[in-house]
Amino acid sequence: MTKPAPSAVSAQAKLALYGGPAAVTRPTPHMPWPPIDEQSQTTVLLQLRAAVSIPDRSGVIADLEDQLAAYFGVRYAVLTSSGTAALHSAYAAIGIQPGDEVIVPAYTFHATATPLLHLNATPVLVDSDQTGNIDPAAVEVAITPEPRPSPLLTFGVYLPISSSCHSWPAAMAWR
Repeated sequence: MTKPAPSAVSAQAKLALYGGPAAVTRPTPHMPWPPIDEQSQTTVLLQLRAAVSIPDRSGVIADLEDQLAAYFGVRYAVLTSSGTAALHSAYAAIGIQPGDEVIVPAYTFHATATPLLHLNATPVLVDSDQTGNIDPAAVEVAITPEPRPSPLLTFGVYLPISSSCHSWPAAMAWR
């Protein structure tokens, strides 16, 4: 076993990993997920006692979908097993077709783009701004006659819609 060069040892000694000072000292925001309260625990236990699998729209699933539809003032709400499944359903519901280009943020969880690949569409990755959200200026550059809009996926903070977004061409309108 060879010893690392002295410059490598001194560089490693400065890293927090090797006992050096932490580079990030400011606390980062953290929100425990999912929030679980007494009511949630009781509802889950009641459902587990009734049936583990709900193959149709019944029970707590139907109740929650109805409540969500009423809350948002829409005709339907559909529960899914994950955020990935929700995005896949949303992309299919808005009519993403094979060959469509869909603008998505580059700084995101892989599930933002993966369902597009399942639909044989092409994710067009654009940069994010300092908040972690998709950068409207980068979207402007990525727009060609082909791209379809993507749901605005935010990184836990509000996405300010600037006046530049209002100039996006009609090609970005929902079909």
